[in-house]
Amino acid sequence: IDIAADGTKVIRTDTYGAYLWDGTQWDQLISNSSMATSGIQKDVYAGGVYEIAIAPSNTNRFYIEFGGYVYRSDNRGATWIKTNFAKATADGANDMYRTYGRKIAIDPANADVALVGTPSDGVWMTTDAGATWSHITALGTSTVDINGVSPGHTIGYDFSSSVVGGQTQGIYASTYGTGVYHS
Repeated sequence: IDIAADGTKVIRTDTYGAYLWDGTQWDQLISNSSMATSGIQKDVYAGGVYEIAIAPSNTNRFYIEFGGYVYRSDNRGATWIKTNFAKATADGANDMYRTYGRKIAIDPANADVALVGTPSDGVWMTTDAGATWSHITALGTSTVDINGVSPGHTIGYDFSSSVVGGQTQGIYASTYGTGVYHS
């Protein structure tokens, strides 16, 4: 679940996508009509969402990691645009670690800056709303557990850290089997 300071609430599920609280009910965000501009084919709504996040500085913008890709919405999930994120080799929406931490972190000061953790392909960063992505190689890749599953990464911004050049400076990332990192 993600809750913004203005009260915007979203939640992801391991089946049937993600939802936005409209004040009286949860509205499904993954549908044939909302995904039409993303290139997704029909009947996608039954799949789980690996992660969803609200941009703290612009609560009309959401990012989701769905089906191994990252999508962006600029209208509170009414429609989704597929970013240029290369497909992750593992989705994780229904794996044993689906409830572990935040896998997408959006810069609290800049809605165009986001970090995305994957189960087995490391952590990636965009500074241009998903047009380009950079692999954060210093974080390594998540090790595999005794069940052969990679728990992946969790990521979070330090909201109290300074903003330099329009970007929040304090970021934490945890890589399973390797450790916790701070930038």
